[in-house]
Amino acid sequence: MSSHEHNAAGASHGNFKQYTVGFILSVILTIIPFGMVMAGGFSRGLLVTVIAITAVA
Repeated sequence: MSSHEHNAAGASHGNFKQYTVGFILSVILTIIPFGMVMAGGFSRGLLVTVIAITAVA
């Protein structure tokens, strides 16, 4: 018998798929405002709004 106990009520750990989806979303949510700033031509208000929305998401 194993001396290790597994408690199902503990904190959940993500699996590989969840980490991959999270990583891809973080890259997308970083590229969007970065690309807008680098491209130029957008109003300051729009840039601030997009940066705020992608930061919260």
